[in-house]
Amino acid sequence: ESEPVEAEDDNANEEVVQIYERDETNTVADGGDDEKSVSHVAASNYIFSDNDTITWPVNGGIILGYSVDNTVWYKTLGQYKVNDGIVIGADEGDDIVAGASCVVTDISTSPEYGLTITFDIGNGYEMLYGQVENSENLTVGSTVAEGDKIAVVAKPSRYFTAEGSNIFFKMTTAYFGI
Repeated sequence: ESEPVEAEDDNANEEVVQIYERDETNTVADGGDDEKSVSHVAASNYIFSDNDTITWPVNGGIILGYSVDNTVWYKTLGQYKVNDGIVIGADEGDDIVAGASCVVTDISTSPEYGLTITFDIGNGYEMLYGQVENSENLTVGSTVAEGDKIAVVAKPSRYFTAEGSNIFFKMTTAYFGI
């Protein structure tokens, strides 16, 4: 069962996230003379504040906590490093739900987190889910309501084989990690 989690800004690290406005052709202006196609879009219809809570994304507990001030042990890598999100243990194939009503702003792949989907929840807040399988065929611009299924837990990347299947979850504001 999903439960609300208070969004916290303790130990925030500075991270600038630039949001672009999208026109009807999915071309965005970056503020300069040139237009370029990028995956970030504005979610002006969504309102989220530091007093709001989010729905826990998956049935599971934290196996690697948020830590940018101190390093945490990554069993698979055999080393300590910072973790700018949380890693939540879950079974491969488990449903992942949206923490808040949102719009998809980016879908990409990284060696560390596999497939990642980023959502804009309004007022400069974003949520990134990694180690996911896009079972819902979301695309940039797709909108979802809080609690809707957005993906399923994927097989862990080579960076997390010893930790087991999980999702990487990161929430940021326009200027700070949360």
